[in-house]
Amino acid sequence: MGVEFKYNIVSISNFLEKREEENEDFIDVQSAYNNPYTRFSLCDGAGGAGVFCRDWAMHLAKSVPLNPCNFDRNTKKWFYNASKEFHDEVIEKKDLSDLILNKKVYRDGSYSTLTACWIDKMANELFFSSTGDSCVILFEKDSEEFKLKYFASMNDQDSMDESPCLLNWLIDLDKELPFHSIDVTNHFIILMASDSLAKWIILCLAMINQDLIAPPIFKDNFLLSINNPKNMLRKEAVNFGSHNIKTLEDLFEYLKKVSSAKDIFTSAMQTLYSNQEIDIDDYSLIFIEGDVS
Repeated sequence: MGVEFKYNIVSISNFLEKREEENEDFIDVQSAYNNPYTRFSLCDGAGGAGVFCRDWAMHLAKSVPLNPCNFDRNTKKWFYNASKEFHDEVIEKKDLSDLILNKKVYRDGSYSTLTACWIDKMANELFFSSTGDSCVILFEKDSEEFKLKYFASMNDQDSMDESPCLLNWLIDLDKELPFHSIDVTNHFIILMASDSLAKWIILCLAMINQDLIAPPIFKDNFLLSINNPKNMLRKEAVNFGSHNIKTLEDLFEYLKKVSSAKDIFTSAMQTLYSNQEIDIDDYSLIFIEGDVS
């Protein structure tokens, strides 16, 4: 069996306070002739907790290997090498003559999420790794309806708004990064999104069908947080009518459309923000639609 797929990618900066070149989200897609894999990576630099987080997110996303076996065999070694390369190739070339900045660089480092997906085009296997509150979500069609097959990694938290686990080039991994493989046999959708948009997607899923957001994929405490006062206000603000969303398939069509072009995505995020459906942030989305042949 083989996999055929199409994808859209889009990423924009916080449109209230930032220039586009200040976007701390970064998406990278890699494939090669005669290689069965396509690799998607999305990193969200956490600029509020460190320095040069945009550079770190970009470096981290590009460092994810094309072959998932080269990642899974020893993620600690991969991360050590990626961190050393970042220090040698990026940090050492920065102007750190300001002693305060220099101290901050070597005290705080740089933080980012890491979410990656690999598709084996020659087989029917997908691979995932996610750390932090950026998310990757897999739906597969079964008996004429889509079912949630995989979700990571915001659901590792006890609540939607808990501070996430982040990766820092100054801090060695104390355990291997998560890595999962899943076989698909039918039509599938993969969504990858940075945190603010991912939270909106989660709330939409809960409103469309609460059974989609349920154990064992989601912890009980996380599920309770979906209905806390803050998120209840968020859900009340979600305007399905203006987005033409009634079903899960409608949500897919909406996300497919808004990810098709940067101007469409920007307009959509501005609308969600003005409706108070989403927090202001940098926004990134990867929409992948595939089938098994």
